[in-house]
Amino acid sequence: MTDPHQSPDVLVVGAGPTGLTAALAARQAGLTVRIIDQRLERAAYSKALVTHARTMEVFNTLGIAHDVAAVGGELEAVNLRGSFGVRGRIALDELNWGDTAYPHWLIIPQYEVENLLEQALTRQQVAVEWGTQLIELQQSATSVTAQVSTQGQPQTITASWVVGADGSHSTVRDNIRSQFKRAESEAPFILADAYTTAYLPDREAQISLAPEGFLLLIPLPTHGLWRIVAHLPYQSEAWAEPITPELLDGLIASRARIHFGAHDIAWTSRFSPSYGIAAPLHSGRAFLAGDAAHVHSPVGGQGMNFGVHDAHNLIWKLALADTLQPKEAAKLLDSYEAERRPVIERMVARVQRITALVTDSRRAGRRVLGTVAPTLLPHTGARQLLGQTMAGLNIAYQHGPLVLGRDKLSGKRAASTITEYQPPGTWYWHTDDDGVQLIRPDGVVAVSGATRREVDTRIRRNRLLKAIVDVVEPSR
Repeated sequence: MTDPHQSPDVLVVGAGPTGLTAALAARQAGLTVRIIDQRLERAAYSKALVTHARTMEVFNTLGIAHDVAAVGGELEAVNLRGSFGVRGRIALDELNWGDTAYPHWLIIPQYEVENLLEQALTRQQVAVEWGTQLIELQQSATSVTAQVSTQGQPQTITASWVVGADGSHSTVRDNIRSQFKRAESEAPFILADAYTTAYLPDREAQISLAPEGFLLLIPLPTHGLWRIVAHLPYQSEAWAEPITPELLDGLIASRARIHFGAHDIAWTSRFSPSYGIAAPLHSGRAFLAGDAAHVHSPVGGQGMNFGVHDAHNLIWKLALADTLQPKEAAKLLDSYEAERRPVIERMVARVQRITALVTDSRRAGRRVLGTVAPTLLPHTGARQLLGQTMAGLNIAYQHGPLVLGRDKLSGKRAASTITEYQPPGTWYWHTDDDGVQLIRPDGVVAVSGATRREVDTRIRRNRLLKAIVDVVEPSR
């Protein structure tokens, strides 16, 4: 197990999905790791519920995709209910999923994902150090020194790198003086996990776009247990009063005309979405990922998934950096911000627009949305949004020094059929009808061309990529 006196290659702060992914990826890359969390134990409740296709591809490289799929349940459809009895239905298996091996939304509570990641990390002889709080960071040119406290006992940890995955109130972010301007949405929601007496399809979500307010019902893998998400358009008494079966039944009946019969409430919460992106995402040898780097509405289930993607983009770069000359290493590390920031900004803006649409403060606006959306959404570009966009399959890194060219492949994820059986953490060449591609360890096409000579010529003209290829010697 982890030696508490070890000076690791990577210190991960925060043992949520992002931090656990970072730690597991680091071990897979041959790096030594310590992972700390100020909580005394893992939370038994879960705000995040959806694991999307791109995240499952990442989990496949980490060796846990099969286990995650076995615990979760595939959502089959989204049923839309609107004003004046208008209805629509989107069958998720009919969306354009492209070439992924995971063409679905997988419903699995966040704590189940965390348990599976932690079990995989334990098999790598790394244990989460619970009850350990980061106090302060100090950096040098070659290391980061962390002052931490474990149950009141001070300790010093020196690491080559620090990954701050310590949530929206990140201590790592504060220590590196990254700016984080949070914009509040003033759209109050209540959440609850409750059992129902109603007959509802186990694998179909229910969305109500009623004048009374937005309502989302998501089936959890446990039979009869549902996640209830309700927007309260007005600062009514319901915002402050206890979340009871009677309150839930009243909201659901008025908005979805469903006699829910809520009972045995397992968990409740209240929140009002806020939005923010840290700037910068890294300073020296300390990096931010997940909620430490970006916060936003949970609409679309992007938060946990994007945190996993952050870690997936970052860790192989840390493993590679110390094998390069200082100038090339600096460019490689800067590519984390250059690649992730535009992707994060687009995601946050998209989620903010959707949330603003479904939480319109005007009753007339909500009535119009509820009249139009159930009819149009099953037949419009929203199908693409619900499929490849939300699933993270069409993310492209077209900024930064690690992608050459603006052709149809460079900067995009390689097909699952190419990456599924490739040893993780490796660079490799791939040749098919589209030509020749050099694929990075995260499954992204770094450069492509009609012939190997054309690709080699491009690489020779790029100092960073040439230095990397010389070091890693991509497989064929």
